[in-house]
Amino acid sequence: MDEFGNISNFQILSLRNLQSFVHIKTSFMRIIILSAVLFFIQVRSNGQQTIAIERDSLYSIIKTTIKNVLDDRSYTRIPNTEFEERLETKVKEKVNTQVDQKFANLRNIVLLVLALIGGGILFGLKSLIGSNVKDQSDKEMKKIQDNLDGDIEIRVENYFLKNYQVIIDKQLKANRESIDLELKRVFETQSEINNQMQDIKKYLLEARLEQIKSEIDAKKTTEATFNSLNDILKEAEVQKNTVLLGKVINELSYASYYLRKDSEMENILRRFMDQRDISIKETVFMNMGSGFFYNYSSTYDETDRQKCLLFLNEALKRANGYGEALGLKLELYMVDYEKAQRQEDKQRLFDDAKATIEQIKKMDLSAYEVIKRFERVKTNKIEESYINLFYKLFPEDTAIIRKKAELYNAKKEPQAYN
Repeated sequence: MDEFGNISNFQILSLRNLQSFVHIKTSFMRIIILSAVLFFIQVRSNGQQTIAIERDSLYSIIKTTIKNVLDDRSYTRIPNTEFEERLETKVKEKVNTQVDQKFANLRNIVLLVLALIGGGILFGLKSLIGSNVKDQSDKEMKKIQDNLDGDIEIRVENYFLKNYQVIIDKQLKANRESIDLELKRVFETQSEINNQMQDIKKYLLEARLEQIKSEIDAKKTTEATFNSLNDILKEAEVQKNTVLLGKVINELSYASYYLRKDSEMENILRRFMDQRDISIKETVFMNMGSGFFYNYSSTYDETDRQKCLLFLNEALKRANGYGEALGLKLELYMVDYEKAQRQEDKQRLFDDAKATIEQIKKMDLSAYEVIKRFERVKTNKIEESYINLFYKLFPEDTAIIRKKAELYNAKKEPQAYN
């Protein structure tokens, strides 16, 4: 039986073949029995004729036997009764011998005939059975095949109707997984290509930046230099290259200082100065403070003063004790002290300058950078006047600062800003 509890087609075929064989076997037995009956009827008929014929022969045999006994000369006279008994015995033996021989021949003939008839019947039955079995087998096989095909079609159809949504979902899932895999490969390839392109762009931008830096160092800064730096800045921002952004902003601070593009540079710097992932050097804010210092020293515009202090303090945030910024802050106080009309304003500015001096005294490096700056910018007549005013107002502090600067210059020990 199959998984559904039904009798299999093979078992049905086996039962049908067994029924056919039983039917054929029964027919075969009937034929044999009928043939045997007919044959023995025929034998009986012939036997009766034979018996009739043999009666005469038997009579002849008995007569001959009696005659031979009587003719036997070597005999002894015996009583009649004994003689009759002996004669009867002799006759019986002779007759039985003849009859047995006749019936043995007849039995052999009957067996031979039966064998021939049986062989013919068996050969015919074999052909009949083989043909019948083959026909029945072909018919059953065709019927089974038809039923099986129909059953398979019905089961497939039923299975599909029952599970078509599951099949479709599985196929869609497989298709989606295949598509997702291919898309992932495409995206990975595209990402790799983009990374390579970014690396190439980065290399080209850095090469261009180095060229512009050499122009700025050689004091060959032009409008084209400033515009090229702005273009590189935009590319670096698109690439989110924070390292390159810091480098470009640093070079822009020098270019804007030489070209007096303080407003443009201020806008750039304010956009990036609060982004801690971009490393902007203290020199950038120092350059911005210097630009607004020169503006303020000539215009006395309070806005320029506030911007100057803003950027100087930003520089000091990034490098506490930065001598360049501290020295410029002292110059700014001297500008205000010189133009102050009220004594309380002068005293306030004096106190602000004194606080900055105390900060300078804390580090030999700070003192060294302040004195070095004063000596460098004294070539500028505007700044020279404010530096001399500082020396005049704070002679003792100036002497201390100079001494600390000399000590630092003699030791040349590297120091870092706090």
